[in-house]
Amino acid sequence: MLTTKPVLGQCPRCQGLCYVCDVDAIYTAADMVPLDQAAQIQAVVAGRDLYWLEPNPDAGRPKKLHLYVPGRTSLPIGGVDILGGHGCGAEARSVRPWTRAQVVPPKGPAAPLESSPAPSAIQSPSEVWRPDGSMDFEAVARSAIQLPSEVPPGASVLTFDIETHSSEFLWDMSPEEFFRLGGYAWGEGEVVLTEDLEEIREQIRLADLVVGHNIHSFDLTAVFGVGSTYPLEMARDGRVYDTWTHATLHHPAPHAYEDRAGRTRYVTKPEQAMHWFSLDNQAYHLNVAGKSHDLKALAKEFGGFGNIPVDDPRFRDYLVQDVTASRQVADKLLRRAPLSGYSIREQLNAAIDAQNSRNGWRVDFENATARVKGLDDKKNAYLEMLSEKFGLPTEGKAPLRTKAGKEAVLAALESVGVTEADLPKTAKGAPSFGGDGLLEAVEDKGEEARELGKAIAAIGGMRPLAQSALDCVHADGKVHPSITTLQRSGRKSTTKPGLTVWTSRGAGSVEKSYFIPNAEDEVLVEFDYSQADARIVAAYSGDSKFAERFAPGTDMHMITAYLIWGRDVVDADPAFYRQEAKAVTHASAYRAGPGTLARTTGRPEAEMRRYNANYASEYKGVTAWQDRTTREGERNSAVVNSWGRRMVVDKDRAYTQSPALYGQSGTREIVVDALIRMPNEVLCMLVAQVHDALVFSIPEARLAEVTGTIKRCMETTWGPPDGSGQQIHFPVGMGNPAKNWEDAGH
Repeated sequence: MLTTKPVLGQCPRCQGLCYVCDVDAIYTAADMVPLDQAAQIQAVVAGRDLYWLEPNPDAGRPKKLHLYVPGRTSLPIGGVDILGGHGCGAEARSVRPWTRAQVVPPKGPAAPLESSPAPSAIQSPSEVWRPDGSMDFEAVARSAIQLPSEVPPGASVLTFDIETHSSEFLWDMSPEEFFRLGGYAWGEGEVVLTEDLEEIREQIRLADLVVGHNIHSFDLTAVFGVGSTYPLEMARDGRVYDTWTHATLHHPAPHAYEDRAGRTRYVTKPEQAMHWFSLDNQAYHLNVAGKSHDLKALAKEFGGFGNIPVDDPRFRDYLVQDVTASRQVADKLLRRAPLSGYSIREQLNAAIDAQNSRNGWRVDFENATARVKGLDDKKNAYLEMLSEKFGLPTEGKAPLRTKAGKEAVLAALESVGVTEADLPKTAKGAPSFGGDGLLEAVEDKGEEARELGKAIAAIGGMRPLAQSALDCVHADGKVHPSITTLQRSGRKSTTKPGLTVWTSRGAGSVEKSYFIPNAEDEVLVEFDYSQADARIVAAYSGDSKFAERFAPGTDMHMITAYLIWGRDVVDADPAFYRQEAKAVTHASAYRAGPGTLARTTGRPEAEMRRYNANYASEYKGVTAWQDRTTREGERNSAVVNSWGRRMVVDKDRAYTQSPALYGQSGTREIVVDALIRMPNEVLCMLVAQVHDALVFSIPEARLAEVTGTIKRCMETTWGPPDGSGQQIHFPVGMGNPAKNWEDAGH
């Protein structure tokens, strides 16, 4: 990795002097004044990198800077100076070497840490320092940072909102074209409207804190553009407060609610919570004034959002009220739940997700189009075969809904080994031929069955994955996924397109082949954690026997197989029983009962009952931890993970929900910690997040250095900070660098 000798530079923002050099091939500016222990904690909390300074005895001047990851980097014996990355946000990247003739007298301290939040949960620096002198980075990262619910005197707070063309053009228009009207207010002042995009940008740059609703994923991207990292830099500096993000933590959607129009809405799955978190609905349920007009009605009146006259009084009143509502919703939410270390961290996490969306992911349009055509040809061929051989009706728009159509499909499936008992059922108990359920039913029945299943699903109206990708491609040749954290565990969902449905298994993996690097001189690399959900359970429970499942050379699926069937049976056909045990291994982390396990795996319930009994006997520590989490969920109607995330639990489902939420959220937090540790330059290479896997588009010329940085940021050892569990290592695997996602998968 390329690391150059430090030279002096000067920041154009504060005129402070810095060391400037490449550290692991990443351009770096570091403050010159060594940090004591307390200042190091502040720097870490503020999101700044730390470096240790290698002295040069021969020259009496600095030799090299090295990245210092507290708790992981081994420092030379005898002690070295620890420096902080320069604290001027985006401007720090503009620091360049200087000659003595160019120097400008500094305005003030080079690193204004006093503007960064101070950790109140840490009473003294000694609480986060290990006996060997290294910092417990995890303790710092998880510590509660209690900021005042009111802005400190002298701080400038800007609330803003913008009106644009239809949101579908966010990725296809320049900010100057997309933006139509902006509104902003300083503190409690009047709302100012402007048609000048640069005026909005300037106000944002001047603010100590910028407030708005859904501004991470929309407004800041719209204002600064797809190619900008300024919104991410702002979040690193703690300058963004998005009420949408805070509401997902502290004002979650109930199972049912009444909206402003008096309609009852139900939330039975995460995507149905989108309306709950809208600005107008948050305002309504927090008892503040909401929107003043119906913007969709105005758009319909004038033939589109982009055609509404910017001088229309209704349009302008609408924006004024949106800014006012954003300000009032922010106040109400902060009164419900003042900012904490976790909620501040979530603001940065939302900014990283927004950067992921801005990065986009290039699609091989020609390959995807060919895939759609090929599947369409197969569908037509199967349609003809089903008609000729099994009597499928060809008339009407929905042949599968007719009696003759259902009988034809059942006969066709029977011919390739798929019985009616294998199929999912509708709410009325009839066989279902739609969507993912059918595809799951045919997955293990052979290639002919899988192809027939795809054709039947397509006949029923299910779009090929390739078409789903093509539908989301924008003018730049990329998809720009939408990433939300609406699940209780905070697990991320990616849509437009829904990348979680792209499989790595069997013939379906070809669907990944049309996702390609973002530039011709780049390659895709996928990283993922090994058995992360199970490792979280081991860490929380402190069960040393359970932790043996992760020992080198140990096959946890074989361990599961032995618990179900015993060694004598399994050893007679290990490959078969290992495959059968996989689904049980994964379901065990969620404390599934024997009935659920039987339905999930297709195995007899008696086998699953025996497995659960053997599991509880073998892993007493895990069982005791699960019992504790269940009692917590029943007592509080919620559980709180070690990072500080509060997750609502349905009391009647606490037995399974409580440990499952701990497990899912724990893996999610490990991934978020890794993303936060990554330099912004690396985050600009992130193209996808799929549960515990991350995919990057990396320049081939920098492959070794960037992959090394990513692995260093991802790999970690973690245990509950209260000492109740045990430290567990979370290793990271890396796929082969490749020119498409299928070949890069790990």
